[in-house]
Amino acid sequence: MKKKILSLLTPFLLIFGVTVFAETASAKELTNVITDVIIWDVANGKEATQTNGVYQLTQNNNYRYAVNFDLSAYDGNLSDGDTFTFTIPAPLTVTGTTFDLTDKTTGIAVGEANVVSNGAGSGGTATITLKNLADYLKEKGGTEIQGVSGTFYTQFKPEELTENTEITFLSTETKNTITHQIKVSPSGGSDYSDVIDKENFAKTGGILYGKNWTSEALEKSGQYVHGWTVRINTRQVAYDTIEVTDTVSEDYSPMQFIPETVTVTAGWYRSDFSLMDQEQLKLGTDYTIDWNESHTQFVLKINNASSFIKNGKPASFRIQYDTTAPADGTKVQNAVSVKGDDKDITATSTNTQLVYYNTGNSLVTTGGTIQLQTGYRITLYKVDSKTLDRLPNAQFKITPPAGATAAEEIVTTDQNGVAQSSVYSEEDVKLGAFTITEVTAPTGYVLDSTPIKVTVGSEGVIRTISNERKTTTADIAATKKLTGRDLKAEEFEFTLTNADTGEAVETVKNDADGNISFSKLTYDTAGVYNYTITEANAGQTIDRVTYDAEPIKVTVNVEADEQGDLSATVTYADNDTSFENIYIPETTTTTTTTTTTTTATTTTTAPTTTEPATTTTSATTSEASTTTEVTTTTEPTTTAAATTTSEVSTTTTDAATTTEKPVTTTTAEPVTTTVTEARTTVVTESTESTTTEASSSDPTSTTTTTTTSTSTADPATTTADGKPTPTTTANKPKKKLPSTGESTSAGAVILGFAFLSINVVSIYFRQSHKQ
Repeated sequence: MKKKILSLLTPFLLIFGVTVFAETASAKELTNVITDVIIWDVANGKEATQTNGVYQLTQNNNYRYAVNFDLSAYDGNLSDGDTFTFTIPAPLTVTGTTFDLTDKTTGIAVGEANVVSNGAGSGGTATITLKNLADYLKEKGGTEIQGVSGTFYTQFKPEELTENTEITFLSTETKNTITHQIKVSPSGGSDYSDVIDKENFAKTGGILYGKNWTSEALEKSGQYVHGWTVRINTRQVAYDTIEVTDTVSEDYSPMQFIPETVTVTAGWYRSDFSLMDQEQLKLGTDYTIDWNESHTQFVLKINNASSFIKNGKPASFRIQYDTTAPADGTKVQNAVSVKGDDKDITATSTNTQLVYYNTGNSLVTTGGTIQLQTGYRITLYKVDSKTLDRLPNAQFKITPPAGATAAEEIVTTDQNGVAQSSVYSEEDVKLGAFTITEVTAPTGYVLDSTPIKVTVGSEGVIRTISNERKTTTADIAATKKLTGRDLKAEEFEFTLTNADTGEAVETVKNDADGNISFSKLTYDTAGVYNYTITEANAGQTIDRVTYDAEPIKVTVNVEADEQGDLSATVTYADNDTSFENIYIPETTTTTTTTTTTTTATTTTTAPTTTEPATTTTSATTSEASTTTEVTTTTEPTTTAAATTTSEVSTTTTDAATTTEKPVTTTTAEPVTTTVTEARTTVVTESTESTTTEASSSDPTSTTTTTTTSTSTADPATTTADGKPTPTTTANKPKKKLPSTGESTSAGAVILGFAFLSINVVSIYFRQSHKQ
């Protein structure tokens, strides 16, 4: 059984053994690939200071070897497992560690470094092994691995004091002979009193360090920053106000200030530049700060600066902040200038320098990265002018100076917004300026074809070129209407508000024609933008004007075509574009007295009854209708003498107006009353109707005084039995007419007629039964 299993495994073992042998056989040691070695001062973020070619080191301080390598000699002949070595000689003490060498553009670790210490003062060895080359090739494109280069760092300490020691690196590892001279001095305090007595302001820092950060102001985050310090009023001069302007230079790699990191501290500087008696200032109270749109410049103003007293004098100030970092091996720079009481201040009391520049290396000096090599070449960054976001696919034409062997070329920015020229020879760069011209802008951006001339040196040229976005505009407007009176220019106020952010955009007033016009709005990004227009005092009534309560809702839709050109469309919700206010004039109350005269002609036939003639006049109002023999009004009542032609006089009392009704007279014989005219007057108040009658068998004249609130009244009528038709009244008892004896007689007649009817019916039934 064991033999059978072994026979089955043999082919797999053979295949595995051949594979391992092939991989082992293909791995090789790469020699003479180290092109440069410098000593990096970790504390200052730059190359260590040299005096007459000798590195000045301090005992037990941390330093790093920055090792540049170039594997281009092995183009097309690199494989996973290939190695190269960097040997660190005595008397340095190496820190052992391991780290990856990562290509920044692809994010792929193409090598692994293993640093081994040989002990205190005995140096050590760093071995780099290549890996993941197939993935790197796939990401970069092409048919073979080529152009691999980069930098890695190894940390060490000089623990032994030396006056002048020469260190030579192994010739099998370096492309050319590299030798260092080093001097190690003991650490000790420094006295900068003389500098402090003359300095007005200075800028230090720029050191790159790892830090995870997020900025709401920039709407960005990152893993590296540059830290900066600005010393202000170092020699403690009295100023009421101090104004500091700090600006990022476009002649270096792009970076932005991170607003959330700014601090301002008052104090005084000791001889070693330590800030003593620190007092942190409050933003908005002790100082203000204004940013430009791209956060590449700020203006910071310290109010009442001389009121801060430190060490018996007006205070010095320290401003500290971080900036974003390219972290790609390039350099960054910013510059500071200062004003005291609105006058320019020089950097020191002994010079005329108004601007202090400081440059930082954006090198990641922990681990290793394959970073940009800038020597003898042009490095271009293309960025958005507002956000400084990197822009791909911008094309530049680079024209060398006349007589150069280098040819004119077109370079294109990659996904990181970076484009680099070919490496130029020393002879070419000595011939003069190179010309850079943008020939294709990124989609959605405006082309800037202005030529830029640069002079290339041994460190190359770095230039950040910004582009503005293409834009479009939109007009938002409305109208104002006023009912009740004429509209006046600038009478009403309206505010346009960004509904998405809640921020007021602009406030304007109407013109004489009711037009409401806002300034043009500019857009540089496609999207949907929402606004509201509201009127001041909306929904209120002020000075008899009722204001429109409803806002107007506006939407602006911005679209981009394939070329990135923008267009804007404005729409209004429910097509509502106007505000309508109402003015209500003041009401005037007028009291009017009206006298209505009615001429009535009465025709009376011969009386057919011995009963006295009864004249009844009935008035109908919204109040109870009253007929009486005597006048019951509290106001005077006028009664005219009875004549065949009567003038009805109406008296209006207490702003009340009378409605006169036609008069009907009833006698035993039919009596006809003709009314020539009846006039109606509407009143606002009323009292009870008052009627004065004259009763006679002769024609009568009746003068009636009536106060009523009824706008119209139907003529009063009289029944056949001489009684007036009942008039409905509300909540008031009806008054009865005086008895004339007619109602008794009529009752007797009716009763008699009823008995007679009963007798007739009885006789009829008796006769029916008999039959």
